[in-house]
Amino acid sequence: MQDTSATFRLINRFVVSKDCSLSVNYRYSTEACNGFQKAKDSSSVNLLFSYSLLHDALRFNAFANDIFKSRPECWTMYGDGIEGTKHCYDYSRNVSLTVTYKFNTSKSHYKGTGTGNEENKKM
Repeated sequence: MQDTSATFRLINRFVVSKDCSLSVNYRYSTEACNGFQKAKDSSSVNLLFSYSLLHDALRFNAFANDIFKSRPECWTMYGDGIEGTKHCYDYSRNVSLTVTYKFNTSKSHYKGTGTGNEENKKM
């Protein structure tokens, strides 16, 4: 049992302002047959909100995966006179919040003389 399958993705990024953006990602997988297993089609929608402060030194990201709970695990497995089926939600929904801070982002860095000479001599 072999069949052709495909996955389609739409990745959309909307720039709200210089420091703020929103991404909406859609994924659709067609029905697939692989060996003795036949999987049903599935889809999901993910969101990413990003906001930066302090000239991009501080960034906040909020990510939501499978927001419509539309990606169940559905398949049927065929064997020697046996048929096994699974149809359930695989708990792929999640939300994550990330805060990132970049140190030393100013354009004037210390460029002293002799810095690191002792370490270079040791090598």
